[in-house]
Amino acid sequence: MIVLMTIPDETRRKVEADQAAAAGLQAAANAAIGAAAGVGAEVVAAGLVTGSYRLKARNPASGVASGMMAWPIDEGEGLWAMGIPANHPSCGYASAQNEGVYPVRAKALAIPVSAAARSFRSPREQSGLVLVSRRKQGKPPLLIEEVLGGRKGAKYVRSIVVHWVLVSSVTAAVGWWEQAVADAVPQMTEAFRAELGKLWPGGGGIN
Repeated sequence: MIVLMTIPDETRRKVEADQAAAAGLQAAANAAIGAAAGVGAEVVAAGLVTGSYRLKARNPASGVASGMMAWPIDEGEGLWAMGIPANHPSCGYASAQNEGVYPVRAKALAIPVSAAARSFRSPREQSGLVLVSRRKQGKPPLLIEEVLGGRKGAKYVRSIVVHWVLVSSVTAAVGWWEQAVADAVPQMTEAFRAELGKLWPGGGGIN
């Protein structure tokens, strides 16, 4: 998601003839964008702490909020990023809540539910599995193993062990990031205007 902040054309035309003034405007605008990104990160973090964006409670939103920050991509060009860095512990959780977790190549996600299944990376690696459909009950299908037990009279007792549950998704997309940025844009705009006006005389008006 890109937030674009620009200098009005009228302001640009005023400084086109003055190279020094133009350079000063560019430097001030770049710094103002950094200030806006920092304010945006603070606004989103505050919303995460108060639970405004429907992130699930099993990973406290305050943990995600602690990773929210702004950092420069190219300060000379006024490019800044705002979000949770990839190396932060909450990045994967925040991304999954925003975009959801769905199967990529397979038709379903296989969730291991037994100790034996957790020793495999995929049910394809585990032999002796039988697919059990529970569509009529409105429940996800299972991959089970039939286990032959002891004798009961003239017959052997059969039991089953459930190893995998097949689901269409693990986490449905919440799409919290777009809403969070939209909430932050008004305060980012004010921060950009205030910083530009402070650093460059006559600044402060933006589109």
